[in-house]
Amino acid sequence: MNDSLRERIRHNSFARMWLYRFLKTCDSISLYRDLYGSRIKSKTNDLGQFPAELSIETINLCNARCTICAHPDMRRKKSLMDTSLANGLIEQAAQSKLQKLFLSGFGEPLLDKRLPEFVALAKSRGINDIGIVTNGYLLTPDIAGILIESGLTEIVISIDGFTAESYEKIRLGLKFDRLVKNIQQLSSLKNRSKVRVRLSCVDLVTNLNQKKIAHRLFGRYVDGIDF
Repeated sequence: MNDSLRERIRHNSFARMWLYRFLKTCDSISLYRDLYGSRIKSKTNDLGQFPAELSIETINLCNARCTICAHPDMRRKKSLMDTSLANGLIEQAAQSKLQKLFLSGFGEPLLDKRLPEFVALAKSRGINDIGIVTNGYLLTPDIAGILIESGLTEIVISIDGFTAESYEKIRLGLKFDRLVKNIQQLSSLKNRSKVRVRLSCVDLVTNLNQKKIAHRLFGRYVDGIDF
């Protein structure tokens, strides 16, 4: 798919809907799954015995019901990962000289009260780049301070709207004003530590014209805003 066609699909909700349906249909065909699996396997083999970057999902619960997310339809049991399993994965990753660890997955990592302990363990075992991907709603200065003190080096905050109206239509159950306050308060901690803070935004029809708003609201508080 060339860049021009990809951009047109990205910004056309009708085209994206039909592309999604086409891929879902393909996924029901065993030949397609076999070919796709072989492709992934060949790419994985090129990386060596252990990846340079790893994500460990210690929790798959979430405090939001986002309209663009498949989490509400997830069929896996919603629960916490066993502590001994999580610790074992971190130990194995450290022994394999992992370069970067994300302690997050398909859930909201800040719902896991053990998160500072996992961060501290990874740091003590020599993993120097440790991050999370979060919706940021629970990221109060106290919690952020504990995580940074434990060794967290990167915080990626998912945000898909930069006005209260657009944000709250997508991230059901969350309030825009609270998120703005959390991000602004986080900046003082960021300035006193080496933690990197980035905002990650999915390109949607509802936020196509909000990039200037995003930079005006958060540009001075974060290290980058990725669309």
